[in-house]
Amino acid sequence: MARSLKKGPYVDEKLLKKVMRQVEAGEKKIMKTWARDCDIPPEFVGFTFAVHNGKEFIPVYVTEQMVGHKLGEFAWTTKFKIHGSIIIFCFSHSMKASLRSVRIAPQKVNLIAKMVRGKPVPEAIAALERTNKKAARLLEGLVRSAMANAGHNDKQKPEEMIVKSLIVNKAQAYYRGVPMARGRQRIFRKFLSHVTLQLGYPEQEGEKPATKKRGQSASQNTKKTVQTEASTASKPKKPSGMKNTKTTTKTVPKASSAKGDSSSSSPALK
Repeated sequence: MARSLKKGPYVDEKLLKKVMRQVEAGEKKIMKTWARDCDIPPEFVGFTFAVHNGKEFIPVYVTEQMVGHKLGEFAWTTKFKIHGSIIIFCFSHSMKASLRSVRIAPQKVNLIAKMVRGKPVPEAIAALERTNKKAARLLEGLVRSAMANAGHNDKQKPEEMIVKSLIVNKAQAYYRGVPMARGRQRIFRKFLSHVTLQLGYPEQEGEKPATKKRGQSASQNTKKTVQTEASTASKPKKPSGMKNTKTTTKTVPKASSAKGDSSSSSPALK
């Protein structure tokens, strides 16, 4: 988070005194410093500083174009990290604000946090203003703080953002007690809360990938067709001569029975 405008730029007092002494004496010697966070004021122009990068001192000659930057930006560390306005460019789509060790239980904050997660910033503020809870007042101030950080530090439009994430964690606990009979005391804990809020732009909806269920149904259909074809191909066809043989076998006893009837009926007629 950037330094507030009320405090102004941070300049190391010891380093500034060294510069003023050399100005009075008319000297320009190299000055060693470990103050990498020190902002470069106009008084540093024309002087050389040996800035420590964690391993060695690196000489840095200050020019007019370097005013307003940090000394650490010109003395790279062994593991380089991005400095200055590039950080704002990289993290411009995620602005944060946090509360540490708030005197409220995390369970109570979570009840109000569910109302705000994923909503646009104007709707979230309107919902919190109408909620008569202590957690609502805390979260409302947190949302407004994140909006101010987005507008001032990152030059973004917070009205177009949403509450991307709102995390509530348990902090340390205070031990309190209630007096009981016979000089005893019943001890209980009052938990504090850590709240972290992050704003961001809503993600654009892209083309949805094909679902797996459709692919599975198509494969299952192909398997079913293959199985039916295989089952039909595996069944052998019955030869056509079998039916004729059965009919012949059935007709033979009928003929014999007819002959027997005629033979048996002939003597009776006689």
